[in-house]
Amino acid sequence: IMSLATLRDDLISWWSMDNSPEGLQYDEMDRLALTGVDLEATSGIGGSAIEFNGTTSQLYHANNGLVQLSGRAFTFAGWFKFNSLTSDPVLFSKSNDTSLISQYKLNYSNFATSLQFTVANSTGSRTVLAFNGLAPPLNRWHFIVVWLDAVEGYVNIRMNDSNYSAASISPMTGGMDVNTDGFYIGTDPDGTNPLDGAVDNLALWGRELTREEQSLLWNDGMGLPFCAIEETDCKSVTC
Repeated sequence: IMSLATLRDDLISWWSMDNSPEGLQYDEMDRLALTGVDLEATSGIGGSAIEFNGTTSQLYHANNGLVQLSGRAFTFAGWFKFNSLTSDPVLFSKSNDTSLISQYKLNYSNFATSLQFTVANSTGSRTVLAFNGLAPPLNRWHFIVVWLDAVEGYVNIRMNDSNYSAASISPMTGGMDVNTDGFYIGTDPDGTNPLDGAVDNLALWGRELTREEQSLLWNDGMGLPFCAIEETDCKSVTC
């Protein structure tokens, strides 16, 4: 059985989203504390989470080399809930729709009726859909993992630890460009496509997580708190 401690390997940031919504959301790795705007606290996976109002809410960090992710494999994994699916709500993004140089974005697309993850540079993009044509049920927590693989450069997405994961039709070539956009949760960097929903336990790795590691984070739908990979006492949390 794989040790939970392997989840610390190449872990860049882990935002538990359990700090006061009126202050910073701290990074368990003490690297990228996020500034919040118009947020509320809500019940999350095994604890508290952050709620976004669908208009002005956002979490962000200014442009930083740790979230550029150009020229390397990476994985994002986290828990997300939609209260509504108006516009094309963004879960996290380092790419404006109008940017000449893009990086990455996870959002719901009303056109595709699907969650989609896009990785791009100034010459093109690769987008992958989760369960094309099936909108995620509202008011329920969903575990979403997206990654750029280390070998061939395909963009991937998996939802709720399904045996099915989708990959882009073709690999990403040339890598992502370096841009100046900040890293935003709940909206694009320019404030468009706001999320009406909630986010909990979002983490970023500088590598591709294995299938087994993804399942460890899913933890039979109960989620995994940061204390579990620290191998400390999580008290009431089942790991």
